Amino acid sequence: MDNLKPYFLLFNTFIILLVVLVLSYLFVPNFLNSNFFLGIITFVVGFFVIYLYIKQKQDSKKDAAKIILQEIRRAENIIYGFKEHKQFKFTKKIIANNSWGKNIHYFVDDLAIDELDKISNLYSTGEYLDSVIRKVSDIKFDNRIHENFKQQARTQVEQQLQDFIGRLDNLPQNKSELFGSTGGIAQ
Repeated sequence: MDNLKPYFLLFNTFIILLVVLVLSYLFVPNFLNSNFFLGIITFVVGFFVIYLYIKQKQDSKKDAAKIILQEIRRAENIIYGFKEHKQFKFTKKIIANNSWGKNIHYFVDDLAIDELDKISNLYSTGEYLDSVIRKVSDIKFDNRIHENFKQQARTQVEQQLQDFIGRLDNLPQNKSELFGSTGGIAQ
């Protein structure tokens, strides 16, 4: 029922206008062709447009407040999970979307400067922590990749050394085998 309260004013205005138009048509038939009638219609349409604009602005503000509250609760849950388990999941961002930065203008008149600063600090700290966590995650990922590359390089070097040692073992052992009886290199 609370969702319908804003529409009662609009509905009542529409009913009153309809009653006025029907009565004026019954008592003054030429009223619908007059400039006064056109003025009333223009006024009603203007009133309706302004009402819709204000209603849309209020709805946008409510939606923004709900989203910001949900983001703050999500950040609190992630931080609480970290405190409880002493471990952070790198798949979760503390601030998934910064709706506060996009919608702060809705709350400038409603909140004190200190409250605005606290919420802004919460978001900026969360985004900073997200960037630090991303860097730590990247470093850990890079270290795993580097370890994998190091292991591959070790394996290749060991294989090349084994091949080289094998070739050394196949070389002739004395001078006569290498140079032959004439002193030149044996063919």
